[in-house]
Amino acid sequence: MKRKLSIIIYILAAIILIGGYIFLNSPFFEERVRRFAQSKIQEQLGREVHVGKVTGNILGSISIDGLSVAKYEKLSEGKLLEIKEITTSYSLFSLVRWRFVIDSIRIYEPRIWIERDKQGNLNLPQLAQQESTQEEDDGSSFAVIISDLRVVSGEVNFDDKPTGAHAKLTGLNGRLENTGGKMDYFANFRVQKLDADFQGKSKSIFNISTSLETSDIGVKVHDLRMELGRSNLSITGNLINTGANPEVDFNLLSRFYLGDVKEFVPQLERIEGKGKIKASVQG
Repeated sequence: MKRKLSIIIYILAAIILIGGYIFLNSPFFEERVRRFAQSKIQEQLGREVHVGKVTGNILGSISIDGLSVAKYEKLSEGKLLEIKEITTSYSLFSLVRWRFVIDSIRIYEPRIWIERDKQGNLNLPQLAQQESTQEEDDGSSFAVIISDLRVVSGEVNFDDKPTGAHAKLTGLNGRLENTGGKMDYFANFRVQKLDADFQGKSKSIFNISTSLETSDIGVKVHDLRMELGRSNLSITGNLINTGANPEVDFNLLSRFYLGDVKEFVPQLERIEGKGKIKASVQG
């Protein structure tokens, strides 16, 4: 009798687990997740948001087919952000250790449009304020850790209405990897091209790249590089967070040709030549 009862319990448990799995991966549940995410993002940003179709295994990975955020209040007024696709994979078992580990996030073809109006205000949202309590972190607080985040083929546009200046970053690719603790990350980003228009003059900066490390005490910049024509700039250093007065230690090296900046500095119109700048900033 006990054996038959055990068999019945196992069968019922299997039916519940299988039914729950099917429900969590059903279009009905995926649509509920989409609406919930859309509502929460709109609540935080205070402007219209559209979250595309959500698919995947809710227990371990999901894909979002598009995400749009309004430039101001309504999407009909323009977009601040548009992403073609977002894919994620994560581990629900990590919740046992009071943390949520996201194994990977892939953001494909993000487009950003930033604008400063004639009053000098940026169209960036003000995030809803959350009540917080200042308590010592004894390791028991809930944590969200992103192990690997990648951005593929991004673009950033900036329009400055008061001056008429415009800048556009294209070919943005990057990677952010967790190296241990909550704030321990290694980042590597590269921009193929920056086009800038200012006072009727246009110029392009190529191959902007940077690699850096972050921790709970600061940021270490391994290398920041960019090229303007034949000129180039390289920066390395550290920014240590010591409270109200952070410590700064940076080294700068630039090799430049005056012909590369003549369009922006008319005073150099009749001057030819090249130079080298080497500087250190500490404090």
